[in-house]
This record gives sequence, C-alpha cells and structure tokens, in this order.
Amino acid sequence: VISIFLYPPSFDALESRIRGRSTETEDLIQQRLAKARREMNLKSRYDYVVINDDLKRASNEIKKIIKNKKSMIL
Repeated sequence: VISIFLYPPSFDALESRIRGRSTETEDLIQQRLAKARREMNLKSRYDYVVINDDLKRASNEIKKIIKNKKSMIL
C-alpha cells in the first residue's frame, strides 16, 4: 500500500476553487475549509505528497509513483 496526499497549491487556491463552484452554503464552505486545514496538517503521514496545481502534471506524477512502486514489487 502506498499513500498519496493530493495537496492544493495553497489554502487560498483551495478556498477559491470551492467558492468558485457556487454550489454550497457559507456554513458548508466553512466546514469544508476547516476539515481541509486539519487534513493538510497531516500530509507528513503520507508516503507521497503531490501538489495539485496542474491536472496533467499531477496525474503524471501520480502515475509515475505507482509505476515505480509496482516495479519495486516485481
């Protein structure tokens, strides 16, 4: 098992993404942001941290991590 934490480029960027969707109430946004802060503080518990600043780059990095781990098993 490998654990990968998909990390936002910054907390402000995460908040902007959530607010930009305009799909949730302010209370729900605040709950999600509080949960995100707690989760972001736990990133050191993961094997890998991938910054989700560019979808293509982040997905390629995740693929590379998985491929490298698979080759170590074989």
